[in-house]
Amino acid sequence: MENAAAGYVRMYALFIMMGFMLFNSGAAHSADKRGWVDARDYGAKGDGVTDDTAALQAAISAGKIIYIPAGKYLVTAPLNVRGWRIIYGAGRDSTVLKAGNWLSDFVIKSVDGNSRRWMPYSVISDLTIDGGSSASALGGIYASYITQWVFERIVIYNFHNPDAVGLHLENAFQIAHRDVTIRMGSFSAGKKGEAAFKVSAAPDGIHTTHITYDNCLAQFTGTAYYLAPLGNRGGEMTIRQSAAGIVDYGVKIKENHRDVRVENTLIENASAGGIWATSDIPDGIRSLTLENIRLWETTIGVVANNVTGLRMRQLQFVGDDPDGHTMYRINNTKRVDWDYEDVELTAYGAVLDPALSVNPRITRFFLNDPAPSVAAGARRHTFITQATGPLTITRFKDGFQGQEITIIFPDSNVTLNETGNIRISGSSFRPPPNTVMTFIFDGNNWLEKARSVN
Repeated sequence: MENAAAGYVRMYALFIMMGFMLFNSGAAHSADKRGWVDARDYGAKGDGVTDDTAALQAAISAGKIIYIPAGKYLVTAPLNVRGWRIIYGAGRDSTVLKAGNWLSDFVIKSVDGNSRRWMPYSVISDLTIDGGSSASALGGIYASYITQWVFERIVIYNFHNPDAVGLHLENAFQIAHRDVTIRMGSFSAGKKGEAAFKVSAAPDGIHTTHITYDNCLAQFTGTAYYLAPLGNRGGEMTIRQSAAGIVDYGVKIKENHRDVRVENTLIENASAGGIWATSDIPDGIRSLTLENIRLWETTIGVVANNVTGLRMRQLQFVGDDPDGHTMYRINNTKRVDWDYEDVELTAYGAVLDPALSVNPRITRFFLNDPAPSVAAGARRHTFITQATGPLTITRFKDGFQGQEITIIFPDSNVTLNETGNIRISGSSFRPPPNTVMTFIFDGNNWLEKARSVN
């Protein structure tokens, strides 16, 4: 984190240097003498009717620091933003770039005519990009071969092309997204587009790395945050203090991603899955950390396949759908390490591959569940009971032959009896507070192996 912060400090220092250089550069247009250019000086009207594409592009091409005043600017062809540019509006509620009816590309498209030529040090901030419910526009921003860019205080919305992406990076590294909101559809229009945020990469010698999303929001689309397959190994992707809602997938991660973190994030109403980390090749995803995540009404909370190194901390599963949901679906995954999860209202279940390599942590039983699932434990796992009052547990669900579980009873609310598949010393037992018991499953029944009354 310190290295990333230092990198952003250096980045802004370079932008300040750019301002001084421009101020003394004697640029061709008189507006440049101020150290920045105003899009209106190049003919931009911002009246929502005039085609401002050429005027905006002229300002972007002429200056390094470009100010777009309040107004609605009609864009009918993509604006090409190269490196060494700072483009800022009067605020998200004031400066709007609106896609014209015939636009069949991105509103902003940052590409270089020379393939694989990297474009450094740019900022786009304080404006809104309106897709105008277009079924042809490809999205808000596309940027390829960029490095050390910042996207900040931006709103992108209303793109209805099924293949549209709000903000798409391809072959990029050291990129910061801060306070970016993307709503591809709406309550009335439904979910639109492929994704709100997307990162992808064609094969390249330079890895796609160090991309952060801070305080971002993605809604009404297929995938909120899509880390698409990379042509070369990538890593250091972080989504934190962000949110996703009314989507198919909250976060989707594909092969060749390394060191991905999702933390302090809310995912709600994800109809397919909350966090979906699946690779088509063995060990295709390495080192995935999920921490302090609230999953509300997600059909499946976490899906992992062909992941090596999965760490989960403080996941909360919440929902009131009577049909229930699944907490985890994890297979072909090695070195799984999780702490505990909280489950509220809906009885979430779990489906795991029993061959997982698991570093044990404590998992909470569902609140007041008389037949709790032990599937989250793999071969050996520790559970803790949760009961707000007297509770009799008669069976453990979802076990497999040879599985061993350890149960901690923090209070005296729980009683075990043998009317189900539990076999204990004595037909009924009410463990005193802080009792620890171990059971092993023979394929039919859970046999008591050890008991420690503290």
